[in-house]
Amino acid sequence: MNLSKIKIPKPVIIKEIEKNSPYVKTFTLQSYIKGHKFENVAPGKFCNIWIPNLDMKPFSISDFENNLISFTVKKIGKTTTYMHEKLKKGDKIGLMGPLGKGFNIQGKNILLIGGGFGLAPLRYLLNELIKKKLNIISLLGFKSEPDIFFLEIFEKKSNNLHITTEDGCMGEQGRCTDQLDYIFEENKIDQIYCCGPEPMMVKVLAFAIEHNINAQFSLERYIGCGIGLCGKCALNGKFRVCIDGPVINSLNLKELSDFGEFKLTKNGSKIKIE
Repeated sequence: MNLSKIKIPKPVIIKEIEKNSPYVKTFTLQSYIKGHKFENVAPGKFCNIWIPNLDMKPFSISDFENNLISFTVKKIGKTTTYMHEKLKKGDKIGLMGPLGKGFNIQGKNILLIGGGFGLAPLRYLLNELIKKKLNIISLLGFKSEPDIFFLEIFEKKSNNLHITTEDGCMGEQGRCTDQLDYIFEENKIDQIYCCGPEPMMVKVLAFAIEHNINAQFSLERYIGCGIGLCGKCALNGKFRVCIDGPVINSLNLKELSDFGEFKLTKNGSKIKIE
């Protein structure tokens, strides 16, 4: 790695904050530096967001348009709670990135599979797929009504939309992976893009391999540095999610035995994925 390319966070201004669900908000940022253009932005990549006097955390890019970059944030911990409850339009924060490797857009008949908060990076991908006028089938899975977000966006922009909820409040009751066989029988799928809970993605990977479909997955691991140094996001001690991913294709993913089985904690301990 060329350490000379590592940069400190650049100042950005919060231009808009949109509430997507009781626990999800989207923060749209613009550069504080006049004339600055965000470079190398692509679906699947992420940025480290620095909150002054608090922390710096990685977030997937959920949209990018007219040099405005968006991040969708779920309220789950100290930093994200602060972002939800304290940050407001006009505040200045820091942004480092984009980082990592994003999705490689290919195929003509696309199946987007998003489980829960996995919809966040898929929203940006959806917008880019639309520009290429591809056939897009979206399969979205949620636990219950409070977990649903981005539904109108996917409904408007997908050629076909399938929804599952575990409690049956909307769409088919069950998990989104329960619908894979039906969707495959009814559609010609030549590319899958997937993001969501790892146990779900394990099933999607097996399905893609069984049916010989190209697939790409956006992985989530604890990311400490975002530049490949700390190794806390590594699978099998070699694939570093922050620089080798977060996106990985099915051929490479199936070779990583940690996937769906083990992950590293903040202190570097290896634990079983529940």
